[in-house]
Amino acid sequence: MKVNLTFGSKDIKQDFINGDPFALPNDKLGRIMCHPENLDLIAEDGQIEELIAHFVINHISYKKVKNMLLNWIKKLSHNY
Repeated sequence: MKVNLTFGSKDIKQDFINGDPFALPNDKLGRIMCHPENLDLIAEDGQIEELIAHFVINHISYKKVKNMLLNWIKKLSHNY
């Protein structure tokens, strides 16, 4: 599974799950609602092979970044 996280951006990637906290139901861009702080709704642990998150961390409180990164690490596949 490949995941592209955006934060109100229209930077959509083909062949990726495009998650955005501002995505609406039936999003015309194909995004799904997903907050970058917690990927539990879109992936099981070890399921993500590639994660793109351009300009996402700068939208997250510095107090929450550590837990967000720990969540990402759990979701990433470590079989490479």
